[in-house]
Amino acid sequence: VGRLTRRQLQILESLAAGRLNKQIAYDLSLTERTVKMHRAALLERLGAATTADAIRIAVEADLAGPPKA
Repeated sequence: VGRLTRRQLQILESLAAGRLNKQIAYDLSLTERTVKMHRAALLERLGAATTADAIRIAVEADLAGPPKA
């Protein structure tokens, strides 16, 4: 996780929070395509095959956790 850029980390945290690409793009003032490109790059850097794998890595690194009640 330490190898991710600041923007990739923001996107990973948003994905782990359950946000959709469109929502992330709006929140960060990006295009949806840019979010998809950052997501693909962060998956590669983490060695994750899927977004779910990347979210598991984020949870293990204490970047995200289960939803709070």
